[in-house]
Amino acid sequence: WMDAVTPDGPVTPRIGCPVEIQALWYNALCFYHELTGDEEIAAMAAKTKETFAAEFWSEEHGYLADYINGEEKNWDIRCNMVFATSLPYTMLDEVQNDSILETVKSKLLTTRGLRSLSPDDPAYKGYYFGDQISRDEAYHNGTVWVWPLGHFVEGYLKIHGKSGLSLVNKLIKGFDEVMTQYGIGTVAEIYDGDPPHRSKGAVSQAWSVAELLRMMDLVKKNN
Repeated sequence: WMDAVTPDGPVTPRIGCPVEIQALWYNALCFYHELTGDEEIAAMAAKTKETFAAEFWSEEHGYLADYINGEEKNWDIRCNMVFATSLPYTMLDEVQNDSILETVKSKLLTTRGLRSLSPDDPAYKGYYFGDQISRDEAYHNGTVWVWPLGHFVEGYLKIHGKSGLSLVNKLIKGFDEVMTQYGIGTVAEIYDGDPPHRSKGAVSQAWSVAELLRMMDLVKKNN
C-alpha cells in the first residue's frame, strides 16, 4: 500500500519480504489448512512461522523488521508490523506481540490513527503539504493513516481484553470532533503526523470510515 512514486522512483521502496505480506501469507496458509486439513500446507505454515520469528523479530529492538531483502533488514518503525499482531493467526508469542504494540503506541499512535513512520526517523515528515512531489514524499513517511488503526486496536484488545477498552473508546470518541470538519459527517483519508493532526487527502475515505466501524464492533465483542 506504500505506493507513492516520484520521478526519482518509489518513495518508500519495500523490496524483498515486507512484514505485513508475510503475516497475510501465514494467515492464508492457516486458513486453507483449517478448511482442507491439508498436512502439506500445515507443514508450510509451521516453517513460515519458524522462519518469520527467527528473521523478523529482534530482541534488541523489541519489534519487527519492516522488510527483509537478502541480507538487508530494515528497522524503520512503521505501522506495517501491526498486522502480525492483529490477524487471526499470529506467528509470535504474547510477550513479543505486546512489545510490538507498545512500540507502535509509543512512536506511531496519534488521536487520528497511526503514523507511517516514527518521528525519531531522519526521513520523517510531519506535514503533508506542497506540490505533488513534496506530498508524495510525506505520504508514507510520517503522515497519519486511519485505516491501520483498526489493526492496532484488534491486536491491542487481544492482549489487554477489557482493560484495553478505555484506550480504544477514547480513540473512537476522539473522531467526533472531525465529523464537522473537512468532509462533513465522515472521516478523511490522512492527517498530518505532527499535532494538531490536520485533515488532508481525500475528504471522505471509505477504509477510514470502515475501520472506525470495525473498531466499534471490536469494542462490543470485548465488552
